[in-house]
Amino acid sequence: MDSTFVMSPSDYFLDQFGISFAALVAPIDAAMPSGRSVRGKDIYNTIEQARRQDDPSLPMGTWEHDLKRADWDKVANVAVDALAHQSKDLQIAVWLLEAQINKAGFAGIAPCMLLMQTLCERFWDDIHPQAEDGDMEYRANIIRWADKKLLAALRLADMSTCAREREYCWADWELARRNDQVRAAPDKRKTAPEGVSAAEVLAAMTATPTEAHVRRYRVLADALEAIAALLEALDERFGREAPSLIELSELLEQIQSFIGAELHKRGLRVNIPLALPELPEVGPALLGCAPADAEPVVAERPIRDRAEAYARLALIGDFLMQLEPHSPVPYLVQRATSWGQMNTAQLYQELFLDLGGQLNIFEMLGLDPKGEQARS
Repeated sequence: MDSTFVMSPSDYFLDQFGISFAALVAPIDAAMPSGRSVRGKDIYNTIEQARRQDDPSLPMGTWEHDLKRADWDKVANVAVDALAHQSKDLQIAVWLLEAQINKAGFAGIAPCMLLMQTLCERFWDDIHPQAEDGDMEYRANIIRWADKKLLAALRLADMSTCAREREYCWADWELARRNDQVRAAPDKRKTAPEGVSAAEVLAAMTATPTEAHVRRYRVLADALEAIAALLEALDERFGREAPSLIELSELLEQIQSFIGAELHKRGLRVNIPLALPELPEVGPALLGCAPADAEPVVAERPIRDRAEAYARLALIGDFLMQLEPHSPVPYLVQRATSWGQMNTAQLYQELFLDLGGQLNIFEMLGLDPKGEQARS
């Protein structure tokens, strides 16, 4: 599996930490292959202290002080040393994943997911935290934590690379869409928000070299493949109580689709997965090198619930925004997605009281009826 990665996990850990993948997944010793539990010991305390950081969005009150920043290098180095020499611990492996996402962005996902998969496959009977009377809830909660808490770091990973433009991330794109919706809203009493616009993010994506987009797309494909493999290993061991990584997977799919749309504009057809698992075997061409006239490959599965339906609708809106930023269609899809998050009272306020039952396409596109820009 790792031989198809942009960078194999073996090369990744050697490059990042000077240690082989084989050393990380080797038994601690013959008598205790998983080593001893370090929960509550110095290793855990050191990692937890290094992970701590202040939230810059919170008020500091009367006492101003320098914001504490997490030391992700320290987190990663302590975690790697612990996994190799002291304890095969699922929590430490997830902290390593968290650190590598913060350090290396999307490139840190696949190697760490494969590490977690291999640890589970080789040491499941006594990996830490150990099951108590067959209860594996502690282990399941670690995976659930990753599915929720790593989303913020993923949203901050760079998805554009250009010397002339600042680098943008998925959080920038989400903010830009919200800003543009507020600017286009009919309620003129609202102050136009400051900050990034969708046009600025799209300009940075356009200015990013094709090679950078292809590599990032393939790195995301590696991440999704590694997540699917880890989930398969967890399903075999947890059975019906297996935790999922659905939120993490769906976010990565949205970002990959966004990058794939930019490659499509340049004449490259890529596989844009709307669902996992059951992805077909694909070669390098479908990871960023196929000609535009090739048939697309889309993995399909039934939509499971309302939340997933709107998540796919948002993905489609982002894809169309990349392909047709001057068309009203992606804006309509995005507006429909936002309506899906409203309750009945909010819908009535916007559709009938604010809009009078009508949509103004010119306002939605940021234009006045004469075709001039309605906003700066």
